Amino acid sequence: ETNGKTLIEHSVDTLGVHGKYIFITRKYDNPEHNRLLTKRLKEIQPDCIEIQLDKPTRGATETALAAKSYINNASQLIITNCDQITDWNAKDFNDFIANPNIDGVVVTYPSVNPKNSFAIVEDNYVTKLIEKDPVSDIALIGVHYWKEGHVFVKSAEKLLEDFTKKKRPECYISETYNYLIKSGFKIKNYHISANEYIPLGTPY
Repeated sequence: ETNGKTLIEHSVDTLGVHGKYIFITRKYDNPEHNRLLTKRLKEIQPDCIEIQLDKPTRGATETALAAKSYINNASQLIITNCDQITDWNAKDFNDFIANPNIDGVVVTYPSVNPKNSFAIVEDNYVTKLIEKDPVSDIALIGVHYWKEGHVFVKSAEKLLEDFTKKKRPECYISETYNYLIKSGFKIKNYHISANEYIPLGTPY
């Protein structure tokens, strides 16, 4: 908890997006931890779906695919982190993704910290996404949008297949967009200021 709320409460409350929430959680050694977590999630979003994993995955892409049966369709999809505050204008973001000429959106902020994913943007469209290498000062905060969920599923499965062949250890969601860009999908970035993004992932 920080400032009287759990991290997931901060993340959901400040995201400001209405929809069907799917929480992907881990199975703890102590079942009481899972009981308390499930209780809290139901308090945050009473009609939410919780998918509990009992083993580690190869990263966020594989984790998100645990929800494939719910997202492999033509509905809009947002995948976001569970440990951040987005102190932003949520209505402006919702208006931005309503653009019919956009197939996907990544939310970015100014940073060159190599812990981030980075976007290369040319003529107002994202042309490539790169992990942990500051090829620009346009860094992702971990909020990803697709106009249709099945588009993410297809590119995510392709990414996992390629990662397996190359024996890479971790699969990041940002890299799924590169397959879409190569196929002609229009991906844009929604840029916010540094003080609108507050990461809560460390004790500090």
